[in-house]
Amino acid sequence: MKLYRLVTTLVLMSCQACASQVGDAIQQLQTGKVAQAKTILAKIEPPYQGEALFLAARVAEHDQQYQSALDYYRQYLISQPFSVHRLEARAAMTLLATHQHDAALPDYLKLIALRDQHQLEQLLKQSQQFQAQYANSPLAVEAALLSAYIRLESLNQPLQAYQSYVSIYQQARSENIQLQALNGMAYSAFRANTPQQQAQALAKMQDMLDSRWAARNPLLAKSWQARLTANQQVMEQQRNHAQLANILWGTGARLYLDHPAGSNQNYAGVWHDLKQQQLNLQSATLWITNQSDWRWLQSDRLLALEQQGLTPMIAFWYFGDKISPEYVTQNRQAYLQTLKQQLIPLLQPLSSGYLILEPEFNKNGIENWDGWDPLMLEVIALIRHELPQIQVGLALGDWDAIGSKQSYLSAQKAITASDFVASMLMISSYTERVHHQPDWSPWVRTMRLAHKLNAQFNKPWLIAYVAIASEPGWQSQQRIELEKLSFYLPYFANNHLIALNWFSLVDEPNQTGWFADAENSFGLINADYQAKPALKQFAALSAQHQRQPVSHVTMQIDEDVGQWRIQAKFSSWQPWQLLLSQSGKSWRYQGAGDMFKIDWYGQLAHGWSKDGPVEISLQVNGQLVEQRTAQWQGIPAASLAKGREKRLEPWQSLFVSLNKNEQALTKGHLYIELAINKEQRQHFALSLVDQAGYQKPLNLDIARRFDDKLVLIMPLSELAQGWRRHTPSGYLWAAQATGSLRLQLRNESGHKKTASITQVSWRP
Repeated sequence: MKLYRLVTTLVLMSCQACASQVGDAIQQLQTGKVAQAKTILAKIEPPYQGEALFLAARVAEHDQQYQSALDYYRQYLISQPFSVHRLEARAAMTLLATHQHDAALPDYLKLIALRDQHQLEQLLKQSQQFQAQYANSPLAVEAALLSAYIRLESLNQPLQAYQSYVSIYQQARSENIQLQALNGMAYSAFRANTPQQQAQALAKMQDMLDSRWAARNPLLAKSWQARLTANQQVMEQQRNHAQLANILWGTGARLYLDHPAGSNQNYAGVWHDLKQQQLNLQSATLWITNQSDWRWLQSDRLLALEQQGLTPMIAFWYFGDKISPEYVTQNRQAYLQTLKQQLIPLLQPLSSGYLILEPEFNKNGIENWDGWDPLMLEVIALIRHELPQIQVGLALGDWDAIGSKQSYLSAQKAITASDFVASMLMISSYTERVHHQPDWSPWVRTMRLAHKLNAQFNKPWLIAYVAIASEPGWQSQQRIELEKLSFYLPYFANNHLIALNWFSLVDEPNQTGWFADAENSFGLINADYQAKPALKQFAALSAQHQRQPVSHVTMQIDEDVGQWRIQAKFSSWQPWQLLLSQSGKSWRYQGAGDMFKIDWYGQLAHGWSKDGPVEISLQVNGQLVEQRTAQWQGIPAASLAKGREKRLEPWQSLFVSLNKNEQALTKGHLYIELAINKEQRQHFALSLVDQAGYQKPLNLDIARRFDDKLVLIMPLSELAQGWRRHTPSGYLWAAQATGSLRLQLRNESGHKKTASITQVSWRP
């Protein structure tokens, strides 16, 4: 049995290494390093499987062994791969099957290779030569269309693209090519802001579709009519520059980042890197899946985000890519249990936030399943009841073809009941090499979907995540896509866009998924935290968010013994600060959003509040908008410990024993006051330690500073999870603490530091 396990482990390791090598080889091919790709393929023993089949097909195609390439592509697609490369395989099969006997095909594939390598000027030059040399080949027209598309989408040159499409139209030998050229002319004129030329191109398209040619070609004409109608809906939308100021800009997909990425060490909150990269954003997204380790998912990390003025967004991707009616039915109860027992408690302490349910749900049969709406309606009702401060909505994929049935029909009632509706955009060089039609370019697809959603639901709209891979060889295109976004933003704003999130701030070297080897390059900065060209463009776009004066504020205070619930709503997203004061002492909350809900338990700087009047002040965007006084009735607090000042050596700890054990500390809040100066905060770690040596780390990122002290308030419900002990082989976990408790303050810097635990108290 041990030998079997060893062999199985070695085989799995070999398969993983092989998959990684195949991914590297595909990237080598894409960037023109054919010899290196062939070397990797030569090390793989036939018969090929999985992505190796795709690699073998690409190599055979390069070597002009077209029948072998077709065979490999066919075998690859029969295996039903979960990979972006299946799109390329289908497109390649169509091209090879149609033109494998055309003498122009090898040189046409060289043009495609130049596009893959992003040698665009060289492509345009060689395309002219190709068209002259193979003027009678159908591929000459394809080369001309490719060149025009490159000017429009890859070089962002709409005026030059328009002239290219005009030339194609004038030389076209078939109505279908004329329609393609007119379609390109319309979109080029749209992007160049020349409405007269745009209208003329669209009118000519309609004239052709009303002609006798359309009657003789009804199926093709019907397809073109659907495209024309969709194009008109896109181009006739209004631009709304005024609303750009209300868009929230954010990033994800983790709140704590390791440095370098993938190293699992030197973790720090994402806001540190945002400041270092000079990104002034308004939100940050955390992705949670059914594979997430909930022991590491703690409310304090989200609360730290609020402290930094960033609105938390949670993408809850429970069913993931496995989603289907059967899979949802089988896992329905586990899903609801996870929501009730884990997700809701995680989000409960937040003052505000957005919950994005099941990104990309509209696939694998869910789009036609009548069981999806009832489940989502149940979840939305649950969130509304338990988390009134959290806005909730669904996120769908953008893959509806022009004229096709909507893929979100199964969620119409849920979307109607939601606070917002969200969509996504994910592309790479692999997805974009399979087409050169301007009405299928990424931002046009997004705009078309936004128009449909706005017309049908009239809901606030989030672009939940934009993921544009920079590899292989697409760093400059990643930037150009953001340049193009600046044109579309006013149209998006007119469709009620309220937020746009970039998928991942940093590249994730260990990420896997449908985009294959492009998955680990979605970041704006690389794994070593070096900025990509797109970062500067994203920073410029996000700087358009200028906080508008708030026109309406409502605040409500629900008073109870030992607890107040304070809620507020604003007319727009705003940074806010709530101050509670008594006898010269105060407690401050701060965050950002268009609403908040806060539960206050009487905490003040340097102790707890006493029975009597408390002043409440609310500032929104730096301006005082509400001030009132209310009578507080508290519950007596108990002192647990007082500390002393100590000079700590590097990695030395200061311990304070609490005079109650873990059984006594089950409800209420723990108050911890530390004498640590502002510069030293990042150099210290604070933990509760039980009798068995298990620790519960306490997040100093959420501690408030008052004078020369840091004050941390922790709900004791947090003690019910997250206890861990580090061992050479990894972490041991415990569901709860045992025995007596101590508070540990550790100096994690390389220098001596003076600090103290001033006081620890507890209010039940």
